[in-house]
Amino acid sequence: MLNGVGFLIILSCVFGSFVISGGKFEIIAHALPHEMMAIAGAAIGAFIVSNSMATVKKAGGGIMRAFRGGRWKAQDYKDLLTLLFSVLSIFRKSGATALEPHLDAPEESDLFKPYPRLLKDHHLIEFICDYLRMMTVNFEDPHQLEAAMDADIERHHHEEAGPQHALQIMADGLPALGIVAAVLGVIKTMGSIDQPTEILGAMIGGALVGTFLGVLLAYCVVGPLAAKLMETIEADSKPFFIAKTAIVAYAQNQPVQVAIEIARRMTPRPMRRASSNSKLHSTRRKMDSTLQLPEVDDRSLRLPAHGTTITAEDLRVRFVLAADLDDTIEVDASEVESVGQAVLQLLVAARAEAAANGQGFRIANPSQAFVNRVTSCRLADAIGLDTGDVL
Repeated sequence: MLNGVGFLIILSCVFGSFVISGGKFEIIAHALPHEMMAIAGAAIGAFIVSNSMATVKKAGGGIMRAFRGGRWKAQDYKDLLTLLFSVLSIFRKSGATALEPHLDAPEESDLFKPYPRLLKDHHLIEFICDYLRMMTVNFEDPHQLEAAMDADIERHHHEEAGPQHALQIMADGLPALGIVAAVLGVIKTMGSIDQPTEILGAMIGGALVGTFLGVLLAYCVVGPLAAKLMETIEADSKPFFIAKTAIVAYAQNQPVQVAIEIARRMTPRPMRRASSNSKLHSTRRKMDSTLQLPEVDDRSLRLPAHGTTITAEDLRVRFVLAADLDDTIEVDASEVESVGQAVLQLLVAARAEAAANGQGFRIANPSQAFVNRVTSCRLADAIGLDTGDVL
């Protein structure tokens, strides 16, 4: 729909300005079929010569794909995260033996069948199953696993981008083909040099239509479609990175819930915000009851009595989860007896990121020790301690 609106604006403005300025549209209309035949025919012929038949067929589908846009919607991202949560939870709770039947036949698995749209993406399902299957045979080194998954994603992206690259090359060559068509028009005009000036002018104008069409098609039709196709390809590759992030985080011995939350940070921001807190929690409750999983770890942000570099790492993970799931980040500082520089820096950074994301950030019930420490470091304004009001 949006592509159609864009093309309508292009044609209206380009040809409308020509007619309004007093141009004779009949000259363009007369030359258009012949010039288009020369330019489009040469472009299509060169495209066929320079690409395999598989690429030619994929390019045709790629043009339709550019018009349709990305196929992943907000619900698909939620379904993917839910699927990863259930699969990794079974892996953590019951081990590889319980998971292998689901990986061997995902289309028959009770874990995968509730998500038919995901099952249609065979590449993604194979990607998830293959690497989880590798983990069941003790291929669990996080660095090797991440490197292998990155290489696999790069290969898949290269294959998907082949038709787009071919279309972009065609777009780059269209201005030159427009010149070819224009030169043919000039040759035709030179053969009629004995004609009156009015006729010669119309013939020269018709020849220049070739140059005009070549540039117009390159920069207003084929080029934008190639760019839109690349945008669509990149958007459709996001689920691979989400799956990779969750699996690698799990291989790093992160809790399943933390692995999923880290993966959720990889979703496009509009899609991420579309997954409201209540929906995500209800999904977890449903899965916990279905799979009899342990309760989700507490995500409350309560500062420890003694804030050190070691405790700052645990707080960092909790801030990541809260920044992704909560509209307002509230930090309970009532039990603080001492707080180190690492925790203070973390609080300053968390408040700055919350402000950038349009979220609230509040220090609740600060202890006197916490107030004294923050005040002595002159960080009260940086963490919003003066008023304690939500930003």
